[in-house]
Amino acid sequence: MSASQSEATATSGPDDEAAGQDFYVFPASRAQKRMYFLQELAGDASTYHVPLFYTLTGAVDEEALREAAQGLVDRHEALRTRFAVRDGELLQLVSPESRVEWRVEDIADDDAAVERWVRRESDRPFDLLAGPLFRVALLRRSARKSVLLVDTHHIVTDGWSTGIILAELSRGYASRVAGAPDGQEPPEVQYADYSAWQDEWLDSAAAHRQERYWQERLAGELPVLDLPTPRPRRQDAPVPAAAGIHVFPLPGRAVDTLRALCLESGGTLFMGLLAAFNVLLNRYTGLDDILVGTPIANRNREEFENTVGLFVNTTVFRSDLSADPTFRELLGQVRDRVLEAQDHQDLPFERLVEMKNPERGAAASPVFQVMFGMNRAGDLSWTLPGVEVEWLPTPLSRAKFDLLLDATDGPEGVECSFEYRADLFGEQTIGLLAEHFAVLVGSIARGPDLPVSRLRLLTGPELARQAPPPPPPEG
Repeated sequence: MSASQSEATATSGPDDEAAGQDFYVFPASRAQKRMYFLQELAGDASTYHVPLFYTLTGAVDEEALREAAQGLVDRHEALRTRFAVRDGELLQLVSPESRVEWRVEDIADDDAAVERWVRRESDRPFDLLAGPLFRVALLRRSARKSVLLVDTHHIVTDGWSTGIILAELSRGYASRVAGAPDGQEPPEVQYADYSAWQDEWLDSAAAHRQERYWQERLAGELPVLDLPTPRPRRQDAPVPAAAGIHVFPLPGRAVDTLRALCLESGGTLFMGLLAAFNVLLNRYTGLDDILVGTPIANRNREEFENTVGLFVNTTVFRSDLSADPTFRELLGQVRDRVLEAQDHQDLPFERLVEMKNPERGAAASPVFQVMFGMNRAGDLSWTLPGVEVEWLPTPLSRAKFDLLLDATDGPEGVECSFEYRADLFGEQTIGLLAEHFAVLVGSIARGPDLPVSRLRLLTGPELARQAPPPPPPEG
């Protein structure tokens, strides 16, 4: 039981009483309240879940895997949580104990059948009120081939939590296969402790200082980043919308040069790519005031590092390109903004939205319309003894923003993807956008001291079409 639970009341709701199930009741966190609101707004119960699929090659000890998954649920209260709305207030209902949702299915060893199963499971919704919000399924293809699904709703997890889940699942399985005790202890604090800490912190002087910072940084009217699209934006089209994805690499030498430039400027490659993305958006829209959102782990307290839950926060970077700075100057500006945001990351994004209260409607996201994120290669990798584990990409169904640039930094270079709203952009438009970004990064590497307006964006064929025809031959 967490420290917060000792102060909470174990209660039974009407449905719970019939099942003989008690729950510890806590207020939902700010992030959970917003996630619940977004889930209700989307109307698609599968939009905000996080399904991870892996192909397993080798003889899997199914009972060891089930017990390892049960150990996860036993240790982490977030995986035993469902929600209730009482008197208009969203509450977390934490079960003292819960059996993991575990399924094993058999299927013909056929790729098309597996793909249909993956698509079906990707779209299978969670019920936030009934739970459970964590499930594991094993699809047997043959004696030595199977597919594993680890699925969690975003309201009780985030990217950092995914790493915890996979690491603990791996250790728990290895212990059980070896016939040894699991030995993994629950985290020092549970997610409900974080919720209580956040409520207390929001009334502190530190919170008020962060609020003043963001009021200054987001002062004035916030621009809407209206990218030119081949399809008109319908004001009644809700977000999230149907999604598309386009994957592309960045030129290796250019990335190496940009990385060195960032180090020289006291920054990171994340800052360099974010600055380059700002230039791309500036050139596409003509706006000098650019707002880009990015996820931030929000685990700057050591005791939260091993706890599963929705800690991730969203922060906003605002860049000013009105003076046509050189890229080096813009990089310095972006570096400062990122460092400042990290120092003011505790204020929930929900509070920023409340502060600004922008009138956007359902067709555009509040505060910002595009996001940038960066990952390390292998973030979704893990191991099982005696079994080869390989991540299986899943179909993308819903885009939560107009455009998301996601960069993955790996030993073979940087691979990017544009996740986009398919009701606004077509594949050809996004493909050209990706080409322009790659050309831009190369231009930055060659001329970091050029004004951003002079950095090359157009591809070779586009430049050739713009060139004047050669003069006619003399004589």
